Amino acid sequence: TKIEQLNRVGRATAAALKRVGVVTVCELLHYLPARYDDFSQVKPIGSLCAGDVVTLRGTVELIEARRSRRRGLSLTEAVVSDPSGTIKVVWFNQPFLAKTLRPGDEVSLAGRVTYDFHTLQLANPAYERLGVSGLHTGRLVPVYPLTGNLTQRQVRFLLSQAVMAAGALPDPMPRSLLSRLDLTALGWSLRQVHFPDSSATLDRAVRRLKFDELLVLQLRVALARREFTQAQAPAIPFDAERTKTLIAGFGFTLTDDQRKAAWQILQDLGQPRPM
Repeated sequence: TKIEQLNRVGRATAAALKRVGVVTVCELLHYLPARYDDFSQVKPIGSLCAGDVVTLRGTVELIEARRSRRRGLSLTEAVVSDPSGTIKVVWFNQPFLAKTLRPGDEVSLAGRVTYDFHTLQLANPAYERLGVSGLHTGRLVPVYPLTGNLTQRQVRFLLSQAVMAAGALPDPMPRSLLSRLDLTALGWSLRQVHFPDSSATLDRAVRRLKFDELLVLQLRVALARREFTQAQAPAIPFDAERTKTLIAGFGFTLTDDQRKAAWQILQDLGQPRPM
């Protein structure tokens, strides 16, 4: 399935993904996160402390965009409240948020709590309306390598559509092997590596994908070795007298291990294939 067949995929987004080799939904599913932001800890506003990396849920009391004193910088400032208190929220160079979010909206915000003039605030938090998607807050949030004008929100949205097809991907591993090695199914692993339910499920998903990666590497090496052993090379017969003369000129006695290694090399050279 082509990327363009996913919902709400613009030409620019599809072109940007194509530049990193992502054309099909299958390739998109293997476009793995570089890291994760842990926004799984949800706290009431009244319990927040500077330095906390959290998700908070509340109501937008007011929001407005204005120009900063710094040239070329715009600020969008908001006040968000829940039953336990209020907090200031600020976004830089995102004036559209004053129209995207309105007073009265219930939102989920995720980021690091800081001090600003002795007041707690959230700066540039991830945001989404409550009950909309749950892709950007309140969980382990995937962070992807980006190119062109792609944004994290775009990539997460596309992956949220693509993971629904993950179960349709054929799993090359026999079930018996998965059971014996305690490995998870491919479709489940791809869903969890993009949108993990917990750190534990993420670890199991990553383990499966790492196993696949190493298996492919080992198979390539095995195939190369098989092709190599089928190739022809001139056999070099063992010349005992010349070998003894060479060793005698070393000025020292070979160890047992050195003699064994040398004998293995001489035997390899005597075969009609590359050693």
